[in-house]
Amino acid sequence: MSDTASNEASSPTFEKPVRTSSSGPQIQRNASTKQLKLMNGPLYQQGHNNVNVVLIRRVRRTDDSAWKMLSRWMVENQVGLSFNLLALLFLAHFFIPKAQPHTVKFFTLSYYNQETGLYGAGLGDSSLLAFCIVLFTGLRAATMEYVLAPLAKGWGIKKRKDLTRFSEQAWLLIYYMVFWPLGMYIYKSSPYWLNLRELWTNWPQRELSGLTKFYILAQWAFWLQQILVINIEERRKDHWQMFTHHIITCTLISACYSYHQTRVGNLILVLMDVVDLFFPLAKCLKYVGLNTLCDFMFGAFVLSWLVARHVFYLMKR
Repeated sequence: MSDTASNEASSPTFEKPVRTSSSGPQIQRNASTKQLKLMNGPLYQQGHNNVNVVLIRRVRRTDDSAWKMLSRWMVENQVGLSFNLLALLFLAHFFIPKAQPHTVKFFTLSYYNQETGLYGAGLGDSSLLAFCIVLFTGLRAATMEYVLAPLAKGWGIKKRKDLTRFSEQAWLLIYYMVFWPLGMYIYKSSPYWLNLRELWTNWPQRELSGLTKFYILAQWAFWLQQILVINIEERRKDHWQMFTHHIITCTLISACYSYHQTRVGNLILVLMDVVDLFFPLAKCLKYVGLNTLCDFMFGAFVLSWLVARHVFYLMKR
């Protein structure tokens, strides 16, 4: 046997696949598999011709347990669920007069003292907490879908993973851009502005202004809603770290409100939130490709983290 014949006999042969009449079911089966993989991704599509990409981290279909099915249903219907719940609440309030003493607690501050013009704290505040949780859920999903997703696409972000990350970080940035200035306004106009002794003067402060009460309850509701989000959407690698962070945050806010330490709570939230203004902004700049500005904002984040959480926070003591 010659060397050529030996090589031909020992080398593997490759045949071009031939399409047969049974390829139709095979192609359909491949299409179904591809569709299933898309459904298992972090995003799902909604709207006419799949034009609108909804940036919600969908629960993977690893099993068909009742909790997974419920989580998947909640994720896919966050906007509709929130809108319908709030609509039912307001319809009941306006068209069922006997229900008004109960429904009014969901969207107004409770325990108003007419003599002092201030508000107390109590279990009735849980109604407003529930209202804010539902409201934040709907606002988050709607803002990510109808505002942040088109904005990200306009700035050239195409990968679905980057679209998700950008929208999540941009939502956090919007939140902090609203609540950090609000917290600063409360702090600046308070008697404990740059006066640490006033933090503990006349404790316990059993009554507080309406704006301060709303600020504390809204912050509390936001972090409770974040606990809901990370448990119904697709889990990340840092799930338990974030879950622990949210639990500790909610516990601290609950303690400051229940034990009438809202002055201290306001100052701590202001010091914590200013840092979180820079970090999501730096991430958003990274996703849109503005690396120089991203590096600058990350440096500002590190500086604010050192000053706010390791200098000013320790001075509070």
